[in-house]
Amino acid sequence: MTDTKNINKKDQLAEYIGDSMEHPLVMIFTAKWHSHSDIVEIIAEKIMAADDKIRLIIIDADVDEDLFGVYNISSIPAAIIIKNKQMIKKINGTFSKKMILDCI
Repeated sequence: MTDTKNINKKDQLAEYIGDSMEHPLVMIFTAKWHSHSDIVEIIAEKIMAADDKIRLIIIDADVDEDLFGVYNISSIPAAIIIKNKQMIKKINGTFSKKMILDCI
């Protein structure tokens, strides 16, 4: 299930990154006001449905602005895939379920 609640995402990311040896992490950067936000949410749900080992977190520009700086995100949507505690792919711009799953 995707996480879109306003919680401390830094703590959650630290936990998810630590678990990325067993559970790959997909970080999706978006904003509710962005024209593709609905599509990004659908893609996120499809990614989660495709593999129950994947952890996915949605980072909203208006709620989690500091995380955009930490990960040097300059455009939305964007995605970062972390596996074995390492960033294996950063996608700036639109992406598909297949693009994400192919990286994992």
